Amino acid sequence: MIRYSLGRLLGLIGSVLIISLILFIAVRWLPGTPWNEAEIPLQGAAKENMMRKYGLDQPVHVQYAKYLWNLLHLDLGNSFIYKTDTVWQTIARGWPATAKIGSVTLLIAFSIGIPVGIIAALRQNSLLDYTVTFLATTGITVPNFAVAVWLVMFVSVKMDLLPTQGWGTWQHMVLPVVAYSLAPTSLIARFTRVSMLEAMRSDYIRTARAKGLAEPVVVLRHVFKNALIPIITLVGPLIPNLMTGSIFIENTFGIPGIGRHFVTSIFDRDYPVIMGVFMLVAVLFGLTYFISDILYTWADPRVRLTDRKT
Repeated sequence: MIRYSLGRLLGLIGSVLIISLILFIAVRWLPGTPWNEAEIPLQGAAKENMMRKYGLDQPVHVQYAKYLWNLLHLDLGNSFIYKTDTVWQTIARGWPATAKIGSVTLLIAFSIGIPVGIIAALRQNSLLDYTVTFLATTGITVPNFAVAVWLVMFVSVKMDLLPTQGWGTWQHMVLPVVAYSLAPTSLIARFTRVSMLEAMRSDYIRTARAKGLAEPVVVLRHVFKNALIPIITLVGPLIPNLMTGSIFIENTFGIPGIGRHFVTSIFDRDYPVIMGVFMLVAVLFGLTYFISDILYTWADPRVRLTDRKT
């Protein structure tokens, strides 16, 4: 276990370094500059001074080496636009709203998706099963920004029940959470149903029932536990995805979260903030995949990490 964990951590560090290099080059290829030349045209010495101020006059490999050195010290730099703020401060300013929306969405997705998937599997080929499958497929295929627009049009504009913009009260959270939670809830329900059906066809389930175990014991202790591996594989990436914000949802409802700051930083060519948000997402995804692999051993003792090659 220790050898496997260390190997996975080294792989995570290597992946983050490769991602940082690719993103750094891609960000530097963005057209435009960090200052608004359309309103304040810069020429000659003024432009050279601005390039020197931002460190953009140096070769890309030198810029990346400096960025990597700062990254190793957990220094993401300062925002080009909000000159008094570090990237960490910019992210921290948007994190509370994003985390609040994401945590509520995760709670809804788990509390609804898993029980609905279990019930649909236990009632296979029934009207309930067909209904759950249809609704889950619809929830997965319809993009969240389309759901957000429909909610704004019908719930806010036509019915005038909830606000469309702003932040601070529970009323402002209802529509974003509904739009944000539809896809993950549907995805969890569908994967839970499929995993449960596959586990229910296994020989050990027939053996457990032949021993006379009660059906709730068979379902919860044997079927559900062995169906967890595909669910863990799915849920792992969902967590950082939801906790780092949805660009469309936050912009549609005017939520001051990380996703909104990210969009603003792209338009403003705020390179440090763009890189900071990307790196935060990359690290969170890597950590969730690492934790998912460790959880496999708890969900299924047949998984032996020591037999894997790291």
